[in-house]
Amino acid sequence: DKAAHHIDQRVKSFWVERHGNHPLDSVGLRYPSQRIAASCANPKFQKRVTGRSAAARMIGKTSMRGSLAMRFSGKRAVVTGAAAGIGRATVLRLVDEGAEVWAGDIDEAAGLDLAQTSNGRIHFQRTDVTKAEDIEALILAADAAGGIDVLFNNAGAGGARAKIDAITPDEWDYTQNLLLRSVALGIRYAAPLMAARGGGAIVNTASIAALQTGAAPTAYSVAKAGVLHLTKMAAADLAQHH
Repeated sequence: DKAAHHIDQRVKSFWVERHGNHPLDSVGLRYPSQRIAASCANPKFQKRVTGRSAAARMIGKTSMRGSLAMRFSGKRAVVTGAAAGIGRATVLRLVDEGAEVWAGDIDEAAGLDLAQTSNGRIHFQRTDVTKAEDIEALILAADAAGGIDVLFNNAGAGGARAKIDAITPDEWDYTQNLLLRSVALGIRYAAPLMAARGGGAIVNTASIAALQTGAAPTAYSVAKAGVLHLTKMAAADLAQHH
């Protein structure tokens, strides 16, 4: 909640700096972003700010979408943490734009349900990213179908919540394995396969918690900070292939 409050205070400052007091201050919505979202839903406000009607904006959005559609046609992607949230949304968008996706998650029911939405373009494989062999198997499955073009290291959870003076060694190791080691191993197994076929794209999920205190538990925050720096180091290591 602290992170949400911090973000909303910045949103409010941005608004007031440019527009003065917010027109819905008296409505009583909890966060400034809620008030801004509410006002932006008002057609009169939309037209005043953008100079276009909602219909005109929709036409523009449709045209832009059409120009971006099928960017991943013929590509094969691997997504971990694919059964829900960001991972699921990413899988569906990749498929919508032409990709074939190998989706990994520990939630078999949700993963199989996701695969059934795709007319055969989503291949679910149960994947526990704390196990190196599961990560490698998911990546090799995509590669065997013709090569891997995209890897999205997304799987994760909150991990251990204890503070540094109370966390156990096992809690620490589990959280780092889940959030940081899994990303390193995903890169490790995918990068040589990508390099052999001329390149690819690797995306890693980090967090605002990597940059500040108070946003998440210690072990989680440290792991996400590691993901940020790992991404930079991996880019430097793999630059030799480009």
